[in-house]
Amino acid sequence: MTSIRSDSYDKQQLMEANRMGAKEASKVKQEYGRQVEFLREKSDREKMGLQKDYDLKINREKIKFEKELTELRSRHEMLMKTEKERLDKEFNNFRLTHEDKVSELRKSQQEEIEKYNDSQKNYLENAKIRMEREKSKTS
Repeated sequence: MTSIRSDSYDKQQLMEANRMGAKEASKVKQEYGRQVEFLREKSDREKMGLQKDYDLKINREKIKFEKELTELRSRHEMLMKTEKERLDKEFNNFRLTHEDKVSELRKSQQEEIEKYNDSQKNYLENAKIRMEREKSKTS
């Protein structure tokens, strides 16, 4: 009987040990689950913080580059305006110079035409006078 009794006692102890082991395993599993959850939440918080920092850094860089782009556009616009004004002045100067040269050429040509006409008139008058002298000599 002792063997039956000891068998049942052994089974009881074994069952008790299994229950204790199962409770212990359950506790370890719960503790591990809590630690994993804690670490996941912590990593999520760190990830969110890093993401916010990254987003802020990206936004700051965007703002900085947009500001620089705006300044460059403004400088470019001013430079274009200045250059356009300068080119307009240069063009006007060239146009005025051209008009002056054309006017001088016209005046010069007109003077040459007048001199030529005068010389032709003189030649004709002289020829007429010569002819009249010749006529008067022959008559």
